[in-house]
Amino acid sequence: MKTKLWFILPMFGLIFAACQKDELIVNDDNLKNRVIATLNEPGCLIDDGETPLIAGQTDTVGLVTVEFVGDDIVVTYTTDEGWFITETHLHIAASEEDLRAQVTNRGGNPQIGNFDYGDDDLYTDEVTYTIPKGDIDPEPSDGCYYIAAHAVVVGPGEGEGGVVDLDAFNAMFPEDGLLVDVNLGGGPAPGNRSYYDDITISGGSFLDGTYDAWCIEGTVLSVYIASPTAFSTYGFLPEGIVSIPENFDKVNWLLNNVYAGMDDGEFVYTWGDLQIAIYWLLDDNEPRWLEYLYLDGYNTEEPWEEQDWWNKAKKLYDMALDLGEGFVPGCGERIGIALDYGDKQNILISYPLPCEPEEREETAWGQGCLFTPRGSWAMFFKVCE
Repeated sequence: MKTKLWFILPMFGLIFAACQKDELIVNDDNLKNRVIATLNEPGCLIDDGETPLIAGQTDTVGLVTVEFVGDDIVVTYTTDEGWFITETHLHIAASEEDLRAQVTNRGGNPQIGNFDYGDDDLYTDEVTYTIPKGDIDPEPSDGCYYIAAHAVVVGPGEGEGGVVDLDAFNAMFPEDGLLVDVNLGGGPAPGNRSYYDDITISGGSFLDGTYDAWCIEGTVLSVYIASPTAFSTYGFLPEGIVSIPENFDKVNWLLNNVYAGMDDGEFVYTWGDLQIAIYWLLDDNEPRWLEYLYLDGYNTEEPWEEQDWWNKAKKLYDMALDLGEGFVPGCGERIGIALDYGDKQNILISYPLPCEPEEREETAWGQGCLFTPRGSWAMFFKVCE
């Protein structure tokens, strides 16, 4: 026999009937409103064989649908775009009393380990269970069933955080490189952000776009072909693309922490200072052939070590060695993509690393009546043929 609760809202003097023995207590007002609306249905009955899948007490993230197909009960979980099911636990009984007796503890809270059906290690937006009516023991006398549908779901995180899947990004490059078309545009000039401002990559790949770019080594003739191959500096790199490939982490640190016009209180850096530091990190010799870098204060008559441009480049080089060891770009940062021109001078573009929203994990239930008015917000619902 079911016991009714008279739930009184003082401000409105309204009375609601609920399928609980004590006052309905739910911490979240939105969930409370949804549960109360459902409790107005006799015995937690859902309409049209479907009920929302509620995550974290507040978010509708999908549906639980129930169909009667011949001698089977077909229960399907589906999630909205961006949400995925990782676990399910499902139980069906012929009455509310049977459901409670079969799955709840002494406090009235359901124990998902007692549920008859379920899966884990999932990552999907749809799960379906086909259950013979004969498996429900005892069988209902009125063609109605009481169902508890639990799930664990993951979905978009809140705020501006996110994660980078660097392995997935590297896998976008074939082992022999990604063939691209490049228009270098104008060359180095005073006031630039980089050696090549706004080079254009085309060819129909994910790299299509316009980027700042740098020369990788300073000792090779600058004769280019139209279609180099592109490689992630954190993935497979062909032998000989630079002399010191193990320093690409330091170069990536520079790309994310140093820019033309930056003032650190001691120096104001130009793109030329950054270019020299990149040369120095990736070449096996000290930088040379520097007249074309438009460096302030370049003087062929004085030793390099006595000139400001040398001291600025050396400071960037030393900082990269000290702070860039093991650097991996994260969300909102940039990654170096090497363009391999064979035996010609190779180029490095600064590419914005894709950032996926960080997933959050939530408990979810098919919306219905609360198992207990306090503590757990677990729910069950009734559906009839």
